[in-house]
Amino acid sequence: MKTQVKAPVLTVGALLTLGVAAHAQLGAWSELPSLPEPRSGHYAGTSHGALIIAGGANFPVPLYQGGTKIWYPDVRVLPRGASQWVSTPPLPTPIGYGASVSDEKGLICIGGGDANTHSTAVFRLEWTGGALRRSELPALPQTFAFGAAALLDDVLYVIGGQETPASTQALDVLWSLDLKRKGATWKVMAPCPGGGRILPVVSAQNGALYVWSGASLAPDDAGKAVRTYLRDGWKFSPKGGWQAIAAPPSPMVAAPVANLGSSLICVLGGDDGALSSRSAELKDNHPGFSREVWVYDVRSDAWTRSDTLPVSLVTTNAVTLGHSIIIPGGEDRPGHRNPRVLKWDAK
Repeated sequence: MKTQVKAPVLTVGALLTLGVAAHAQLGAWSELPSLPEPRSGHYAGTSHGALIIAGGANFPVPLYQGGTKIWYPDVRVLPRGASQWVSTPPLPTPIGYGASVSDEKGLICIGGGDANTHSTAVFRLEWTGGALRRSELPALPQTFAFGAAALLDDVLYVIGGQETPASTQALDVLWSLDLKRKGATWKVMAPCPGGGRILPVVSAQNGALYVWSGASLAPDDAGKAVRTYLRDGWKFSPKGGWQAIAAPPSPMVAAPVANLGSSLICVLGGDDGALSSRSAELKDNHPGFSREVWVYDVRSDAWTRSDTLPVSLVTTNAVTLGHSIIIPGGEDRPGHRNPRVLKWDAK
């Protein structure tokens, strides 16, 4: 497997300049209106220029103080140009940690679950005429949460995850659904050669699916799932199958990811596992997850250090809206959620 890390540090704007247009100016981080409440594990995406988040979870009382995770059914919309989030009718049940992607209609929500069960449901949320409309898509082959998804040429791919909250092994699956074919059902594809994983970084770019990192699961002596942080890279082509690609410089578990132009993939932060064994000890003194921004070039199979995040938010999505990358809330340190909505503008 080829692993290459280049030394020069470029701004995300400079890379977007190279990947999109020679005249694009350098960008900067700013913020949109914060979420009404802090959470992570929510579905996040866009519909007709509006930003949508749905579901998710948080700890109203810190975990180290005996708090428990609470799941939510809320759906919030930030219409184009709005200064406040709009509340819409909620999801039928509280749910979080599913996968989500955006297509030309709206936000596609995939799987998810709560403390007791995971779901097979797949549905689309579309913001139209000032209201939110839900439409159902074919259910997954099995229950699923803590995985990832990407949309490649109108085909929806779902990879990895966890079948139930008690599962001690990650799902070793790749499923696909052709959204343009009437009556299509999910296909079971060849799984990633790197094995099952939760919370991988997944993106579709330049005709292929790219998969990095995540964490494998195994039972400990008490029968509880223990993570092993992965640092590997894989490319899936619908015609050519799987092949190994350059591994990231460190694990990037649960990192937001966004495409830049037609050949670059931007990974924003992530959990590298360096402090995973010290969370209970550090409590509020935990410094948070990695703030490094890395960009992968599909042409050269190489990584470049690019930028530094204002704050690292994991178990959330990076949403592309025009030439902006938006990260709506997320987990900024173990057990702690952040309502900030980060926005990076190309110009």
